[in-house]
Amino acid sequence: MNIAQRKTSQASAFSLIEILLLISLVSVAFMGVSSLLRQTVQLEGLAKADFTANALADEGIALVKAMRSDNIAAGVNVFQDIAATGPGPLATHYFRIDRDKKNFITIAPLYNRDNAGMDLVDGNPTNPDARLNFDSNEYYSYSAGAASDFYRVISATPVRYGLPERYFVELSSTVTLVYRGKTYTYYRNTRLNDAQ
Repeated sequence: MNIAQRKTSQASAFSLIEILLLISLVSVAFMGVSSLLRQTVQLEGLAKADFTANALADEGIALVKAMRSDNIAAGVNVFQDIAATGPGPLATHYFRIDRDKKNFITIAPLYNRDNAGMDLVDGNPTNPDARLNFDSNEYYSYSAGAASDFYRVISATPVRYGLPERYFVELSSTVTLVYRGKTYTYYRNTRLNDAQ
């Protein structure tokens, strides 16, 4: 083998090593880009779910305020079906609420709601009974539909004050999101007074 042939052979060998090195570097770069894209898609999904959870927490407070307004309009106890006020010990009431469950189901003079369908035993944020479904009307509700990743629990704690005895209610709407094996919790709090 002469010197020219040796140089050509060595140049080909270096070219093959360089090509293999280039392929491995490009593969590592593609793995990094695909990982970044996967994380971006996951974060986008979480951002959408985060927006929905905040809206559901706000909606919980708004629906209870609407119940209170309905009670005032009906001339019944301001906190009927929200919190038990009156003589005796005051306890936190845990319940679920959606656009259907807040509505009256009987006519005057009782104006009772479906308390059995609303009441929850405790404030467990992932109570199966508190899971919201995506119903056929494209609303989040407790009606039949596709199970969502959201749970909503309303807690109402009555507090006595003043003379003559009056009440206000510490109201909390807790929405829990279970997303890709992780749990996120969103809170909204407000105070409802008994003034009409």
